[in-house]
Amino acid sequence: CYHKDVCEEGFGLENTADAVFLDLPHPWKVVPHAKKSLKRSGGRLCSFSPCIEQVQETCEQLKENGFKEVNTIECLLREFQVRKITLPEFDPEFDPLDEKNDNSDNLPSEQDNQQKEDGQKGMKRKHTGSSIMEAEKKFVTGVPLTSMPGHTGYLTFATLPPILS
Repeated sequence: CYHKDVCEEGFGLENTADAVFLDLPHPWKVVPHAKKSLKRSGGRLCSFSPCIEQVQETCEQLKENGFKEVNTIECLLREFQVRKITLPEFDPEFDPLDEKNDNSDNLPSEQDNQQKEDGQKGMKRKHTGSSIMEAEKKFVTGVPLTSMPGHTGYLTFATLPPILS
């Protein structure tokens, strides 16, 4: 293993690599060297950049050096928390527009609500007197956070077509 400035000196490879991955401050400076290191049968290049300005410079160099299918995706960190939540069970027979289902005038108080097990694990039905209001199901799920602190990054991909001679 040795260290060198690939921006100035290149990789020291010709017609050898199937793919090149770049994670450098100035990836556009390395594109000609990456092209030289890829096999004549073609290859792929991927470059990670934290700033969109780096992506713009790199994409220009990729196109100038004959790369095709140049595209970039943004990588965002989105944290999810695992939580146990309760949601009403879907009732395909329930019609929210049916006047019989309008309980807004006689909503039960907390003291009137009695919860009884429905026989299935995690399932409950709310009872108010003799009427059943709705079935509920408890389950574990991933909930995304509403704020996303952190930094984004970009992955740029490009294909060098085969050199036909």
